[in-house]
Amino acid sequence: MSISRRKRHKRRSPLQWASIFGVGLLWLCAQPANAQVAPGATNEIAQLIDDLNDIDAMRPLLPLKLTASQMDKMIALISEAQSNYDRRLKAVAGPALTRLADRIKVVKSKTLKGEAIPKDFDSLAKEAETEILTKRKTIDAETVSGIATAMETILTPEQMKLAGKLDRDALIKLNKATANTQRTDELWFASYVKDAIFTVPRIVLVLKQMRSATEGDKAADSGAGTTSK
Repeated sequence: MSISRRKRHKRRSPLQWASIFGVGLLWLCAQPANAQVAPGATNEIAQLIDDLNDIDAMRPLLPLKLTASQMDKMIALISEAQSNYDRRLKAVAGPALTRLADRIKVVKSKTLKGEAIPKDFDSLAKEAETEILTKRKTIDAETVSGIATAMETILTPEQMKLAGKLDRDALIKLNKATANTQRTDELWFASYVKDAIFTVPRIVLVLKQMRSATEGDKAADSGAGTTSK
């Protein structure tokens, strides 16, 4: 989640580690180094890509027909989960990297001067990476489990079952599951939480936008019945 997960996953769609529900528009993110970009175009393109990401993020959310109250609770829940996740991951990555701090600085300085990178340095860096990734796997699983458990008090049983079905169908399309794959409803729902919430970096922002749009619709509806004098 947040900046911490950018180091691990390759992009499967413009959504980053993107949700399995994404349509896959990665080509939009690529741009030749020598391309001529008009002033302001870069920001506009970045915004359009964010908009596409948000559309992808909403694909598995819209079928649930979330209420305003449910969105509020999800925003609070996921925001807290993200903060806790980043805090735990920094606590894991910090010591592993700090042990190599002096060596990293020395190797970089010498490499800039044209010296070869020591063979043992790659091994040390790999060991640190493996240590971090191994511990992060546990943090990932515990975070997903925590969100899924808390979501049981937010969503209805029908919504949870539908969420699990959405994830199952998406995985079948990706050949990552089959019609005969046996899982409990709870496990399918946990899989949905991982794919539709945990691995989507802008999920809180998207939920806030959906919540704001809901308020806008209510305001428009209330004003529709008024007449100007």
